[in-house]
Amino acid sequence: MQSSLRNGLLGLILLVYLPSFAQITVNVKGANNRMLYLQSFSLSGYQKIDSARVISGRLVYNPKADLHPGMYAIGDSKYSFQFIVKEPEIEFTTCWPQLQDSLKVVRSKENLIYQNYLKFRDDSYLKLETLNQLLSVYSPSDSFYHTALAEFVLVQSGLAKWTDSVNRLNPDSYVARYINADQKPAIAPGLNIVAQKSFFREHWFDKVDWSDNSIMSSDVLTSKITSYLGLYSNPNIGKAELSQGFMIAVDHILPLAKQNPDVYNFTLKYLIRGFERYGFDDVILHIATNYSAPEQCENEQQSETIARLEKYKLLAPGKIAPEISMNDINGRNLKLSSIKGEKLLVFWASWCPHCQQLLPQIVSWSQQPQYAGIRVIPISLDEDKSALQKAIEDLRIPWPVLVDYKKWNSQAAVDYNIYATPVMILLDSGNRILAKPMNLNELVESAR
Repeated sequence: MQSSLRNGLLGLILLVYLPSFAQITVNVKGANNRMLYLQSFSLSGYQKIDSARVISGRLVYNPKADLHPGMYAIGDSKYSFQFIVKEPEIEFTTCWPQLQDSLKVVRSKENLIYQNYLKFRDDSYLKLETLNQLLSVYSPSDSFYHTALAEFVLVQSGLAKWTDSVNRLNPDSYVARYINADQKPAIAPGLNIVAQKSFFREHWFDKVDWSDNSIMSSDVLTSKITSYLGLYSNPNIGKAELSQGFMIAVDHILPLAKQNPDVYNFTLKYLIRGFERYGFDDVILHIATNYSAPEQCENEQQSETIARLEKYKLLAPGKIAPEISMNDINGRNLKLSSIKGEKLLVFWASWCPHCQQLLPQIVSWSQQPQYAGIRVIPISLDEDKSALQKAIEDLRIPWPVLVDYKKWNSQAAVDYNIYATPVMILLDSGNRILAKPMNLNELVESAR
């Protein structure tokens, strides 16, 4: 407990008292006069914080504000490389556009260790994966099995010794903290694939220090969580079974994160966004039901996350859908409560490519006799009336389209927790929520 507290305090000190950075220099071949951006890691992806132009093969950033230790990137929207910021002067050489593959560290002990670690880790994991496959094929009675097993032990212990030496020789570095959290747990020699997966599910986060706020400043925790969810994924099972597996995963992750309110909120938001993206609303509802009220005092970000989760409870299947009162594109008002029969709400926008694929499918679907009694209500999140009118014509949408030109601030979008498009919500004749299909196949299944 004392060690955990000490590490947590150290992380806070590193974040708050980091000295100003003098400059970040990149020598780039083949990119003269190109504007490249310094970007910091966030849950929403890398965010631009500074820009500089390549002049005579040289790019220099002198950040106006102190940069907290963590993972950063330099590049444009297509090409970039990642690196660690923790030292007052950092310098690289690279070539456009292979910024990451051709990257060399000129000045930065942390980044030299980081690049060496990535290569050693990836080589080691590739060897271990290959050896694992061989061990699953050969019988323990075969002499080659024992040769492969000995090599497996050697590679795994070699990686552990290398990472332990980084921790021992660089105890106050950011890269040591990153590497420590990033490692996979070592497995006992000779475990079969099923036993390995079970072991990983139990011990995947053993090396993660949840009290350390600095793990939120890089992709180490988000990558770790994504990989852990992958241990419960299987392309051969249905969505309902997948959801059950993800709920088990969530029940392992969130109790670990709860010891630190900031990391807990970070983890909650990451999980919610991921499950929203792939339409696992039942998993989000599981989170909302079991994890929406942390024991610690709430800060502003936690309150926002909890409010979002509470709304998921109100939008669960079986709940009465919130009222909608909105004008259509011609200015005529429509209220959800005044429309009889079953309904399909479709939140969409002209600038959404997936919407352009889905809307014509819904038009065709609605023309089938068995679905004739379901009223389709398109709700646009557009801000530009002319763009919306063109999309309605191009997509041949036959129903009145509701819109208030407020995009994500539309009252309907707020009430229905809409953070992406398209979103479909199927209601019964009493406006109870029946389902939230992700695609046409799920809509057909839900509307039976």
